[in-house]
Amino acid sequence: LHDALYAGVPALSLLTRTARASAADMLGLYSAALSASRQCQVFGPRDAILLVDPQNCFMENRTVNGSVEAAYPLDGADVNPGATGQSNFSHYDAQRIGDTLTDGSLKVAGSSLIIPVLNDWVDAAAGGRTLATMDYHPEYHCSFCKTHEGGILPGSYCLSAFGSLPVPDSRCVDAISEESFFRSNPTAYYQWPSHCVAGTFGARFDPYLNLPNDTTVVKLGTGSGRDSYSGFSSAAVTSTAAAGEHDHQSTSTAATVNVTLGEHLQRGNITRLFVMGLATDFVVSATVNDALEGLGYGLSDEYVVVLVEPGSKGIIPSNTEAALLTIRNHPQGFTTDERHPADAMRDLCDDPSWLRYGADGVEHDAALLGSTCDPDAGSGVYAEQCDKRGGGSGRTRVWCEPLRNGRDW
Repeated sequence: LHDALYAGVPALSLLTRTARASAADMLGLYSAALSASRQCQVFGPRDAILLVDPQNCFMENRTVNGSVEAAYPLDGADVNPGATGQSNFSHYDAQRIGDTLTDGSLKVAGSSLIIPVLNDWVDAAAGGRTLATMDYHPEYHCSFCKTHEGGILPGSYCLSAFGSLPVPDSRCVDAISEESFFRSNPTAYYQWPSHCVAGTFGARFDPYLNLPNDTTVVKLGTGSGRDSYSGFSSAAVTSTAAAGEHDHQSTSTAATVNVTLGEHLQRGNITRLFVMGLATDFVVSATVNDALEGLGYGLSDEYVVVLVEPGSKGIIPSNTEAALLTIRNHPQGFTTDERHPADAMRDLCDDPSWLRYGADGVEHDAALLGSTCDPDAGSGVYAEQCDKRGGGSGRTRVWCEPLRNGRDW
């Protein structure tokens, strides 16, 4: 009672509730809540992590890891030599850590920081499923603003509404290009430097990304006339290449089958999806938003989607903030700013709306969770606490759990 009062629970409401339940009942609720929280923090077969486009074409210049063997050989064209002047090795010892990997043609600021985060999540999610998306374009993809057509330098994007140079007549068929096209003028749509071209170093996953052998890889933008800003695009295809060879096909459509990301999640009956990668304001957010509209892909409307912020970086800061806000405002959308998976899971599992579905994917006993509550209706402890947790964010369903951790609601 002392802890609960100091946590801000109104004394009268607490005493009223205590009068209704015996000490044994309260202890049972507390024990059950702890058990559910521990279960919630464990990755199970119905959990999945999704790594979005962690490829060299989006990565900034970064130091070669001198203590870890690369996933594939790195040649002179991929590495800027350090003091040793040597750069033709698949394994770099401590004396060669002055070498750096080359910038991607569409590098994202801060991208060098995400690979250790992604690797930690891969390790933590060993009991669940790992999926990854990758841009895998043909050489003359419609999204490329070619230099011989009045294009732009690497590291930028071509959008005439922002005053860039004219773009080719053949526009990509994708939601972002279509929207900007109709809102402004016939040449106002996103185009990018040539990037992630099949068979090149830029198209490969970061050499220090530790993908499990059973990772499911979905490829985007494999056709010349259509781009995919979401992993859930109907034009996305699944790689059938052997482990370690998904990013090493010489043509964009080689070793693929027409199976979408949504189909993989549906077949796995996934209830919790953790998303991270590049770039937050484009493919990452588009993928998360489509996941949150999962009914359109045959997914349950009772699952949750989490964007892992430390494992994601954006291109345009204002767009990135807007994308994060959109996700947080969705009743099934969450973000975490925790760097380590254990801390993120502990933090997320403290949220009552999250604890409702654990790693087993089964709805927990309603007696544990208390009553459902509407932040916009009624008054009293439930309405006040739910409104506080909702934060005015527009959530439509929040679950209250009395004495969840012995300190607060």
